[in-house]
Amino acid sequence: MKPKFTSVTAAIIVIWIAVMLIGVFAPNLQIIKTGGTELTVPVGAICAPFFAAIATVFVAFWGYRER
Repeated sequence: MKPKFTSVTAAIIVIWIAVMLIGVFAPNLQIIKTGGTELTVPVGAICAPFFAAIATVFVAFWGYRER
């Protein structure tokens, strides 16, 4: 395995470790309506994987291509 491929693989692993940590430690969005209904949305756990998937595609595309 080439050193370039190793660093690209490490970058992708770090992206997904960050997603895991965001999912665990990010605060939740709490919406409380006047009737007493409460809605809790884990915003970090929803948004972070979406953007991490985009970042993974770009890192893999640019990192694993051969010239």
